[in-house]
Amino acid sequence: MKRLQTQDGYFIDPVTNEPSSSIEAIVVDSGALSRNYYNTEGIAQCWSSEGSKPDDNVPVSTRQAVRCLDCPQNIRGASSYGRPCKFFSVITLVTKESKTVCSLRLGGNSLFAKTINNMTLQQYVDYLKSNSEELDTVLTEVYSVEANGFHRVYFKPARPLSAEEREHVKRLIEEDEESKDNPFNNGKQNMKNTSYILKDVEARYPRIDQPYRYDSNAGVKGKSVPCEAVADNAVYELDFVMTEPQAKDLYSAMNAAYKSARDDTWPEKLANPFPKIEGGYKGKARLKAAYNLQPTTPPPQFDADNKRLENGFLLTTGSTINVALELVPYKMSQSGVALRLRGVQVTNYLPYQTTSPFGVEEGFSANATPEEDDNIFGEVSEEEVVEAAPEEKPIKEPAKKAKKKEEATPSTSDDLVSAVFEEWGDD
Repeated sequence: MKRLQTQDGYFIDPVTNEPSSSIEAIVVDSGALSRNYYNTEGIAQCWSSEGSKPDDNVPVSTRQAVRCLDCPQNIRGASSYGRPCKFFSVITLVTKESKTVCSLRLGGNSLFAKTINNMTLQQYVDYLKSNSEELDTVLTEVYSVEANGFHRVYFKPARPLSAEEREHVKRLIEEDEESKDNPFNNGKQNMKNTSYILKDVEARYPRIDQPYRYDSNAGVKGKSVPCEAVADNAVYELDFVMTEPQAKDLYSAMNAAYKSARDDTWPEKLANPFPKIEGGYKGKARLKAAYNLQPTTPPPQFDADNKRLENGFLLTTGSTINVALELVPYKMSQSGVALRLRGVQVTNYLPYQTTSPFGVEEGFSANATPEEDDNIFGEVSEEEVVEAAPEEKPIKEPAKKAKKKEEATPSTSDDLVSAVFEEWGDD
């Protein structure tokens, strides 16, 4: 599901990325009343997805109470900025303009604060009920108002929906439920305008069976370790190796997404994001394990028959896969297009092999065969040994070639893409 983001009082359309001070949408789910508590350093300490007790994945060391009702952080005035533990809810809408199912996060003041000239969500729900209507039977205007330096979201009815519109909204919701877990369904690319399915690439160092985070203290030089979904910097991630034609096609799609989002503050040229390695070009796709302390759905994995694999399926390096990606342009200290991981289809699985620190010795062999008299304690006439699987070593980056003298920047976007391709070389 796409997220309807807000910025400085504007709603950012999840498809067009166009800002607007208000939108028209159908609210189909008001969401659960949740809580979260951050310490003075802005680090999440405790949270509740249903608002009555801490979630099971809250560490015991930071859990504030057994029940939210008894929590000292749930007392108004317990800090200089009000109630330390904040309410929030994530509602689901279908936008009228782009007909997109998306989520919107609302803070406590937008949920149930008492207002006179505007309606919070709770006031709006009560108003509709008094007029024999429900949230999903009315086209709603969702807008933002600034108060005391903060932007609050309010609601008001635009008009009742027709029977045909209600049925259409119902179909959109059903289609979203069917497609969100399977980006390979019927070969469709489900992320409208930002999706890409990359076929027949080699998996490298997949970490998608569960969330992982980088721990600088693990191992000799630090490494990714399993963690809870809500841990800081927890992600699902996957490296993959492409051929040069595959890398160029993906770059072209990323450049198109970049161009559609770019403004004058962004660099004109999208840099080549794929380093050349042994075997081709390396790409990386990631998915944050949680947003706003709400765990994301792990990237689903499917077999060649498009049947979903069990949760925790351990994909291996060297397997051949199709990868469903969402192309996400961004501009922060740097600019580029992120590859958000949406799913993996395994077309050729390389069986998992364990490594051993030991050599071959005389003695017990798991592959030994007893003599025909079934004397399992007799001597084995012939011994077999099992060779340890070779330890997987990181691929060394080839030595970089000296850069050629930079030429003048091409004037058209097509020329820019061609120029990037030329920089890759043909060797």
